[in-house]
Amino acid sequence: QDATLVSYTIFRAEGSGPFAPLTTLTAAARYEDQAVQRGVVYRYAASVVIKRADGVLAESEPSPAVTISVLDDPS
Repeated sequence: QDATLVSYTIFRAEGSGPFAPLTTLTAAARYEDQAVQRGVVYRYAASVVIKRADGVLAESEPSPAVTISVLDDPS
């Protein structure tokens, strides 16, 4: 059964807080979060939305989280 990629949803959480949708990407495979703050730990995850051959939209479970710490500029 063929499926077509519709979009990616990027989720973000601060520290151990709950994930919330951050943005939806339709074609770009790259996203740069411009709203981060130094000294804060963020977790990111992504899901994929596809359109199945029967026309139904389906969203994957979110990916495993990636944790990123925004550090102070060392210079």
